[in-house]
Amino acid sequence: MSTLTRRNMLRASGLTVLAGFGAAALAAPAQAADHTVPHEYVVQPNFFWCGPSACHMAITAKTGSPGLEALAQQLGTTENGTNFGAISPVLTQNIPGATYRDQWIAGNDATPEEKAVFWDRVKANIDTGFATVCNWVVPPGSYPNGYQNGSTIYHFTTVVGYNDNRDLLIADSANFNNVGVYWVPSDRVATLCAERGYFW
Repeated sequence: MSTLTRRNMLRASGLTVLAGFGAAALAAPAQAADHTVPHEYVVQPNFFWCGPSACHMAITAKTGSPGLEALAQQLGTTENGTNFGAISPVLTQNIPGATYRDQWIAGNDATPEEKAVFWDRVKANIDTGFATVCNWVVPPGSYPNGYQNGSTIYHFTTVVGYNDNRDLLIADSANFNNVGVYWVPSDRVATLCAERGYFW
């Protein structure tokens, strides 16, 4: 597969690294019956390192991370982004005992069956202490944390929790609107993965 393009995304300036999703600026609203994994939240330092940042957050749910620069090298990340096929091998390499797999969602929307499988896999991952990495395609005006994107955004995010209302806790290194961690219904997350996929 060719390298993903990210021409229209993440042009924010002054980005910083922040630890833990409990920090006041990153706190997500409390939900019923939360199930989460600990992780080190990071804001990506440039517009094309969402892949390394998402992997970093997933890795720190289980173990120490080699850092964003090392992950960018392992992933082969360039200014054009990170190749879809690079994510699972790097997660597997850096998390002891892990075997991450790719799941491509081919259509413009996830089917009901794909949404159900996605929920089951994410829930099982969280229950065993693993995060799930997602590769989103976000059409204009539909970013889930309220950011008004004027063009399609291709982006990697990390699922770090779920609740019994079938919402997922997203750790998003873009930090649009200064909202880096937020809840999104599972079916919507699966739909955002359509035309790309996720890593579980």
